[in-house]
Amino acid sequence: MYEETARVLEDDELLSDVGVDYTPLRDLISSGQWKKADEETGAIMLKISGRVTAGWLREEDIETFPCADLQTIDSLWSKSSGDRRASSNGTINWVKLESLCA
Repeated sequence: MYEETARVLEDDELLSDVGVDYTPLRDLISSGQWKKADEETGAIMLKISGRVTAGWLREEDIETFPCADLQTIDSLWSKSSGDRRASSNGTINWVKLESLCA
């Protein structure tokens, strides 16, 4: 599935199971605005999970996070940032998320 996501990203289509527009995140990452891109990543993930008000993800949010969206976020970061990863102030547990979509 990662190969499919990478192919689609090369064509400038950003996959989302829930209709997220990843263009602003792509633009922040590709222009090297790491802090803003990190904040945008966290905001997207909280929005997808319905946890904007809480400001953090619960275990059940991580377990149900849409794989296409996770793969898009991961691909954007790894493709354009030299394998940097968003930290989003502890919002993202990448190991847990990636194990769910493997």
